[in-house]
Amino acid sequence: MKNEKASKNIFARVFSVFKYKRVRNILYLVLIAFATLSMFLIDEDNSFRNEHLSFLNNNVIADLMDLFGVERYNVTSGAWVLFIILATLTLTIVIGNIVAPKFVANKVKENPELFSTEKKTRTFYFIMFYGVLVLIAAVIVVISYFAGAFSLYGSNSANPFISLLIMLGIFLAILLAALIAIVIVYMLIKIIIMAITGQFITRSKKKDNKAEAVAATETVATPVEAAPVAEKKAEAIKEEKPAKKAATKPVAAPKAKPEGDSRKVIQKSFVGKMSQATKEQKEFYNDIKNHLLSYNRVNSRVSWHFDSFNIGRQKAVKIAFRGKTMVAYLALDPKKYAGTKYYPHDMSKKKKFADTPMMIKIKSERGVKFAKELIDAVCEGLPAKKNFVAATYKFPAMSDKKLIENGLAKAVYVKI
Repeated sequence: MKNEKASKNIFARVFSVFKYKRVRNILYLVLIAFATLSMFLIDEDNSFRNEHLSFLNNNVIADLMDLFGVERYNVTSGAWVLFIILATLTLTIVIGNIVAPKFVANKVKENPELFSTEKKTRTFYFIMFYGVLVLIAAVIVVISYFAGAFSLYGSNSANPFISLLIMLGIFLAILLAALIAIVIVYMLIKIIIMAITGQFITRSKKKDNKAEAVAATETVATPVEAAPVAEKKAEAIKEEKPAKKAATKPVAAPKAKPEGDSRKVIQKSFVGKMSQATKEQKEFYNDIKNHLLSYNRVNSRVSWHFDSFNIGRQKAVKIAFRGKTMVAYLALDPKKYAGTKYYPHDMSKKKKFADTPMMIKIKSERGVKFAKELIDAVCEGLPAKKNFVAATYKFPAMSDKKLIENGLAKAVYVKI
């Protein structure tokens, strides 16, 4: 019983740090910082991130987001404004928590007899202080609403926040796991120190003495009879503990293949497929990418499935693979080009291609030529970049095993 209480006290001591207002304020500030970082990651093509935080564009981060089901969005200004308002409100609460105690203490000193007791006076000033904070927050929201922050800058204000909530949930889960790990490490270190210093022996002697004293006071037995009673109680406690531990110990379930007929396949990322592409396909890709980037305001972001090219925040072109065939998805109406030499495919029924519904295959130099003509149509009106220098994008050849080791592919089971 004592050991159980001690273990609870250890957890209580670690988690009790959250009862301090200063620790909670630090947690709120960390959440604001992490939420801001998450918004930069969720935004599909953020110019500030691309210019100043380019390390956030690496494939490892994109893979982690895909692993946890976090989707990227072309985040509108409206969503950013809404996020900034929420972050400001949270920051206002943090500032209020910091300022409130001193403010209330000063007011209570000035008017100690405002109410019948000091406690009631303190409560009144706390309510008044936070009431003013709520009023300020309401004014911020109302002004933002009438300024058009929620409607004039786009229509996807709510969508990115689903991904944001998932990322915050992951962050809190990691924080909880870290706290539990700290408790476990603390317990292990304590047990090792006790074993080295011989405190186990002294503690067991103290327990025996206490057990004997309890047995002597609870029964009318002689001192000779009291010792066996204490020993029996101690043995009973020792026998109960392993049983409880055995009952609560989780049993790891064995990993198994999906039910029914299935086969193992390798899912490759865009970079993985480019690594295994033919020499001609790599030349096609370089030619098309340089043609796109020669236009002003066009930028590129490589994700798991595509190399996406945007004009500012507007999606323009995606280069990808269907099987072993290189394809391009363009922000053009496929019906307008139906029956032409481009042989377009209509992909508008698929949600992820809603902004780039026209697909063409790139199998030859002729296909590259057609792709460039259509890119010119997408980028019509955009000026060319001054002194543009074409770059060479290299993808070293890798086997499937090497791709998996580098996180550019993953093995999954699919039903036949």
